[in-house]
Amino acid sequence: MKGIINTWLPEKGYRFIKGDDGKDYYFNIRDLQEKSHISAFAEALPIAFDQQATPKGYRARKCRLLALAAEIRYITPEHFMTSRNDHIKGWEIMESGAWIVFASSASSPDDAREATIAFAQKTGANALLRLKYARSTGSEPSENGKGTYYYTIHHFSGVIATLAKRHGQGKLTQEDLSGLNARAASLYEEWQDEHASRGRWSWIGVLLMLVMGYLSFVSFGSGYWPIGIICALVALIGLGFIHDYRDHISWIKPCPPEKTRDASQ
Repeated sequence: MKGIINTWLPEKGYRFIKGDDGKDYYFNIRDLQEKSHISAFAEALPIAFDQQATPKGYRARKCRLLALAAEIRYITPEHFMTSRNDHIKGWEIMESGAWIVFASSASSPDDAREATIAFAQKTGANALLRLKYARSTGSEPSENGKGTYYYTIHHFSGVIATLAKRHGQGKLTQEDLSGLNARAASLYEEWQDEHASRGRWSWIGVLLMLVMGYLSFVSFGSGYWPIGIICALVALIGLGFIHDYRDHISWIKPCPPEKTRDASQ
């Protein structure tokens, strides 16, 4: 009988074949005649085997690969994937471990999760591993000015990763799937540079508020209303610089050294 490798789970040591007869056949690596071909296994590769019916289903014996890929090629997930663990069943981790992305939302857990995924996709990742959720409490003065309003803030974080798996019809190479951590490092440096620049402008904003606020107060007190209005507007510009700095929230950080891991290890 002939067929193609339909499911390949290297971490479990077994696979499934879709036979030309439409049936699914289970087989173990022990059923492979040429053990040197184990490293060449990939989904969608043609294979020949002997059929066997067992109480648990159909079994493939004496398996023989009919074609070997000249170069290992990969496919990637169709959709972004997440896991609370450090792996996702059925997929290889091509690159992972050096960077954590995170986001928060006072609206809902879904908003925080989607924002975290969006940040991960910004780095070129197609998965988040060790995804974590946490809550905290925020507060602000109530609308009527009496008392304090408390609300829940939702937080998500995860380690960015590139997932792929070998496939007989894959088109991507290992080189195509590399560079995740380098891209993340570049984005982190860009954020730091931008944050430092906004920090300098925030100090200018503080000076503008102090100086122009004082001049505005003096001008209004002396009856120079036009000058007072101009000074007040400039002071508001300074306030804008301060808010711009405070709103520039971080979304990526290096993973702690003890938690860093790479797919090559």
